[in-house]
Amino acid sequence: MRKLILAVMISVLLLGFSAGVSMADTILFPYINSNPGNLATIVSTINTGNEVSEGCVLLADTLRLHYRYFTKPVAGAGSEPIDACDERDFMRPTTLADIVSFDVSGQVGGGTALFGDATNYNWGAGAPNFDLPTVGGFADARRGYLLVTHHCAGVTNLDMHSGNNNLDGDAMLVDVVNGAAWGYRAVIADPALMGPYAFSPIGAGATPAFGMTSDLLSEPIVPVAVPYAGVNRYARNQAVPIYPPDDFQTRFMVTPLYIDTAASPTNNDMSTVPDLTQKRTRIRLIDRNGLQGVTDRDEQGVTGGDTIHVRCVAGIDLDTLTAGSFGAWWDAQGGWAAVDLLDPLMIDAPNEIAIGAGDYNAIVFKLEFGAPGFAGGSMINTATLIRDGRIW
Repeated sequence: MRKLILAVMISVLLLGFSAGVSMADTILFPYINSNPGNLATIVSTINTGNEVSEGCVLLADTLRLHYRYFTKPVAGAGSEPIDACDERDFMRPTTLADIVSFDVSGQVGGGTALFGDATNYNWGAGAPNFDLPTVGGFADARRGYLLVTHHCAGVTNLDMHSGNNNLDGDAMLVDVVNGAAWGYRAVIADPALMGPYAFSPIGAGATPAFGMTSDLLSEPIVPVAVPYAGVNRYARNQAVPIYPPDDFQTRFMVTPLYIDTAASPTNNDMSTVPDLTQKRTRIRLIDRNGLQGVTDRDEQGVTGGDTIHVRCVAGIDLDTLTAGSFGAWWDAQGGWAAVDLLDPLMIDAPNEIAIGAGDYNAIVFKLEFGAPGFAGGSMINTATLIRDGRIW
């Protein structure tokens, strides 16, 4: 008990010292989908900075927003969880206290600024559009993530990370065929502590760390890191309900935040482009006994399933993680499982040399969609962010 009290006291002191830490010069939209005619992603970005707050050279620089798409096809070639993403970037004007909303797919509003936005965004490649088909040349169905950063254009020509917390936003994914939707807030972190385009700490045993996003799911840390032993749950896998597959399709959206190989010196930098520097993790489901599998509604563990290796981003169906159905009982009832992250594997041994041990954290959503009988046949489309650190 004395050790527990001490751990909590240290935690309170450290949290007090960190209360003034600023965050978010780069924001992360960890899951976007561009599927014209089927799925739209409405992104909204709010900028409360200007040239002064972001450190631009007055009268010589103009503040812009730098957008980076990292995406890969949903189906066909390049559709596997382990495949790398393609990167496309562009810049658009911004103004103090500006909000801009746009559809990544271009389905809504043709890919330009939505809702009667009066700001002139007609600057940069592909202007005034923001959509992936126009600025990236990708008209196929794709999934990925989006980074948005302040940029001083002119004599400086650099992305800026002042730490003044002047970017934020959210995203809404809309099934334009059925009218269902779900959404989330943009992910933020402290650039001074995590790195300018990073949201998770570097290195083995580094999670939890001050300045990282609280939206992540961590690879469990054993033993628990003091002072978090008494107040956080980073040593535990996060349990989630699995609704009956007869009624709902379940899919896990996974965006890794870290990779440690000889090819990646900036191993938590989400803006890296080469294939071997893109972030990775592995994901699986485990039952009540800590074995790969699920737990049924009679409190019994059921073993089986696959571990999936993810690079950049992936949408992983429940059937993939369970290696198919466990039987008619599972399809009718579902149950629950804990979501477990593991260190990744080497892809290119001569070039990677080794995969370092580390906290291979990720942003993970559990998406459920379907038209169950209890909803009168109406489409339901909802998502839950699976995260640690829910008690601070």
